[in-house]
Amino acid sequence: MLIVKNYTGDRLNFSLTAELAQADGIPCEIVFVADDAGLRNLVARDRRRGLARTVLIHKLAGAAAAAGKPLAEIAQIARDAAEDLVTMGVGLGACIVPTAGQPSFELGADEVEFGLGIHGEKGVECGPTASSAEIVARILDTLEAELGDRLKGPVGLLVNGPGATPPLDLRSSQVMR
Repeated sequence: MLIVKNYTGDRLNFSLTAELAQADGIPCEIVFVADDAGLRNLVARDRRRGLARTVLIHKLAGAAAAAGKPLAEIAQIARDAAEDLVTMGVGLGACIVPTAGQPSFELGADEVEFGLGIHGEKGVECGPTASSAEIVARILDTLEAELGDRLKGPVGLLVNGPGATPPLDLRSSQVMR
């Protein structure tokens, strides 16, 4: 089973890989993850980027496989979960993609970027730096709006620090509500 973040190049390459495997008689399922709620007002759900929730899809699929479920059922579990998982990237600075050698965008010392992508893509909105509680509230409001009626009970939280996030900032106490 291939679990793929929803980026054009990844879709093309992994779809071709799945076709080649199937042509060789290898059972193969592909699951695309498009969980970026930061783009919710700009891009249709099936065209959004895949972000951190892909990790949880891997965990769910792995647990189903370890339980001996058949491939088609594992893929359906992953697809169902992908429909109910949302993510929003936030950053205080841009990453430096090695081939570019420079930040992909600039932020002032008192600015925060909402809706970042995992490949250094600029977000959808730049705002003033705020407390962690205010930033978390903004993220949760966006995620709750994206989930809408699907949000019926407790939710799980994955706090992701893609490399340069200090451990103190990875604490989840601000999101307990």
